[in-house]
Amino acid sequence: MNGPNFSYSLSASALHIVPTTNTLWWMSTNTGPFVYKMVSGDFKVTTAVRARSNSDPSKPVGPIDYQFGGLMARDPAGGTENYVFVVVGDRGATIEIETKSTDNNASEIDNVFWPSGDAQLRICRVGSTFHVYTRPFAGGTWGIATPYDPPFQRPDMPADLQVGVIAYTWTNTPDLRASFDHVLFDAVSSQADCLVD
Repeated sequence: MNGPNFSYSLSASALHIVPTTNTLWWMSTNTGPFVYKMVSGDFKVTTAVRARSNSDPSKPVGPIDYQFGGLMARDPAGGTENYVFVVVGDRGATIEIETKSTDNNASEIDNVFWPSGDAQLRICRVGSTFHVYTRPFAGGTWGIATPYDPPFQRPDMPADLQVGVIAYTWTNTPDLRASFDHVLFDAVSSQADCLVD
């Protein structure tokens, strides 16, 4: 989705997404890169993402405005924007995890400091509840992504969603390369399943 706003490549078993202009997922704006597949019912989706500087991938992205990579589950119906996401990247001065729930173009946002531009991220849907988790890139225990908002109660979301990886930048001079080592989809039947690798 929004192919003119980014380039992509595959190397070292990773998908690399590079936004080429100001590309937002915010309120009613939906210009960010989104690579997805359709998913029905309860699921969990997991990725390992590295939000790095495109000009020097040995360094984390930033500090320049807002630049993130991560996961999203989105209502494909259009008209108004409805989605849940979790991303890692640059929030202008620090590297942070950000979560967002957008309901009919109105976005609730939360963020928390993260020690690097690399993270494992997960969205897990059980009924109308969307659980959002993070853990270090190397693995470990899953934790709630941000302290205040998740889980998100979204009874408005349909059974069939677009689910996949996103990037976004709030700058006209982006310098982000969001690299995804994998994107794993699994069925779940309870919240306990959300925390199982």
